[in-house]
Amino acid sequence: MTASWDEFENALARDLASLVLDARVNLHGGRRIVMFAQTKTSLYAQTSGNDGLPAERQMSPEEEAKLLALGWEPPGLPSFPDWTAELPWPATVAQYRAFASMLVRTLRECLGVNDLDELEYQAWDDNAKVSLRTPALAMLRESPDTPFPWTGGDD
Repeated sequence: MTASWDEFENALARDLASLVLDARVNLHGGRRIVMFAQTKTSLYAQTSGNDGLPAERQMSPEEEAKLLALGWEPPGLPSFPDWTAELPWPATVAQYRAFASMLVRTLRECLGVNDLDELEYQAWDDNAKVSLRTPALAMLRESPDTPFPWTGGDD
């Protein structure tokens, strides 16, 4: 049985609160990707802007307005064309729930993900160089092409 969006959002909020330092998660679905990472000072998220994307993958002006309403910061300098959001760390349970809601609503309302079955993930601990699996991610498929930054190199 497929989990509901509400179940996923609740599990994601708990996962966000317990991410290890340097955890990285990419959620692929619909036309785009949502990425988030735990840093020393914040939970940081980004989703790509329209710059450089083919027309069929771009968000409409209405979807961009929705991102603003959800709390995302628009792309800044030309060298950084992504939308960003940041939650200072540590955060409260309510703040993690709100951040999880923002991420889920972004996937559904702005990036065209209609069903959890459309989502795939990549997740890893950038410090320990190991993949991650959390209760929320267990509801999704792991991406078959999981190119972790430390693979394929000379390290």
